[in-house]
Amino acid sequence: MERIQEALRARLMQDLPAALAARESPPGLPSLQLPPPALYLLNFDEQFTVIPAGKLPCLILLPGRSRAETTSVAAPVVDYVHELAVVCLIQDPDIDALQRRRARYAEAIVDVLLSHIHELAPAIHLRITNVAYDRTLRDERAASYLSSVWVLLEVRERRSLGG
Repeated sequence: MERIQEALRARLMQDLPAALAARESPPGLPSLQLPPPALYLLNFDEQFTVIPAGKLPCLILLPGRSRAETTSVAAPVVDYVHELAVVCLIQDPDIDALQRRRARYAEAIVDVLLSHIHELAPAIHLRITNVAYDRTLRDERAASYLSSVWVLLEVRERRSLGG
């Protein structure tokens, strides 16, 4: 899982800013600034993880489950199938703008992952299983709304035993 998380983080850090910039002024829709994530985290615990003020949007490569599948009895090779989510936390004072941001961040994340799928070694296969939008919360202190978009992935990684 760690190798996959690092490969995804490196690719998203490199290419997500340009993918977001390309979605700031789509034809026929309102323009929005879409800043790149201020943080790229490998995990999150809703009770204990604190995202510092000014560090939103924030991208989290949230690990799920992994399972091992043997591909051959004779060869010392195992395919790991990892389930994880690319979660982007977003904040906006306007609830309509927040939804537009969620949709555009989701599109940009999907675009980066699918456009560079062949460059995500050690992944040998990546499948997006779902794009989900979390509920919206009101932050009265900040006078804004907070929400997230979840891009759920299944990533296959082939590893030699002992390596």
